[in-house]
Amino acid sequence: MKLSRLMIENFRNFEDVAINLSNKNVVFGMNDVGKTNLLCSLRCLLDRKIRSDGFSESDYYHRDTSNVIKISLEVDLTDRQTDRDSQHIISKVGGSRDSSELNRFYFQVIGTFDHSEALGVPELFWGNNLDSMHKIPQNGSFSDIDRLFNIIYVDPTIDLDDFSTENSIFPVLNIAKFPSTFNVSFIRTHLNISLSGTGISSATIPLPDNLV
Repeated sequence: MKLSRLMIENFRNFEDVAINLSNKNVVFGMNDVGKTNLLCSLRCLLDRKIRSDGFSESDYYHRDTSNVIKISLEVDLTDRQTDRDSQHIISKVGGSRDSSELNRFYFQVIGTFDHSEALGVPELFWGNNLDSMHKIPQNGSFSDIDRLFNIIYVDPTIDLDDFSTENSIFPVLNIAKFPSTFNVSFIRTHLNISLSGTGISSATIPLPDNLV
């Protein structure tokens, strides 16, 4: 399984964006550009602890609750013959995946604001066609999507030297402050500091050589 694309509509500072992904992603930028909101959008979709709180009015773009929040994650399943994660997804989604598109699959959360409850109620969907998604079975706050993803969020304020990698699937990096002009060498230096104690080198994280 490969992460392909994240699509966000009407969520916080994102009106309508599509972001290409890979299985290794480094998110960086100036303050207040939406790094935390980007990560939070993924958590609203895949982390039931966050999802169970619903969407507040401030989660809606410009607080416009007349539009729904829609967060969609596209994954690539072309490695399904050999990859256990792809095979696990296929085994769990059943008839929600048909022969019209075997290589792509989507996970989606839609938040419709309920004024009587004063919050947006998240509903989960999956399928291989964004125009005809299937509602995901759910029991209370637990959904079948939670059988597929285990989200581990590492607070950026903690000391990664004290964080046990035995309890993590992968390191989560939050690089909050960069100067207005920087280069790859600068980023790798700060990645090495952030990764200290994890046993992972920034050399394993691909960065474009022409980044300025």
